[in-house]
Amino acid sequence: MKLWTLVGNLKQNLQGYGVAITSIKFSPNGNLIATASWDNSIKLWDVSNGSLIHNLTGHSNGVTTISFTPDAAILASGSADSTIKFWNTNNGKLVKTLTGHPGEINSITFSSDGKSLLTVGEQVGVKLWNLNLDELLTQGCNRIS
Repeated sequence: MKLWTLVGNLKQNLQGYGVAITSIKFSPNGNLIATASWDNSIKLWDVSNGSLIHNLTGHSNGVTTISFTPDAAILASGSADSTIKFWNTNNGKLVKTLTGHPGEINSITFSSDGKSLLTVGEQVGVKLWNLNLDELLTQGCNRIS
């Protein structure tokens, strides 16, 4: 994977994947790049030097989509395993897993205030999740583990 400047100069060459990258996102502050792959993992990269910060594993099938909260503290990942996972970007630890989404998740995005998450899947169309990341257990999700 290559990171280019706007004028076309190669800034970084990020290495670490042997299979297709399915999603790539800059963090809102521009300090991180997150990449998702069919190898069931997400990688967090430091933009300034191209180093791998965290390799996030936990999905049982390919990761199809990723999205940062507005403050870049949490990265959400959606997968072909029908789960949404929330990751702490500072320490790389899994925060929570949502399992109430039927079928593969094709796209996710946080609202601008970080309190809602939209998910899209082939079997359900668009689903709106009302999130309180500090108290997910009290929300109306089918099952949280």
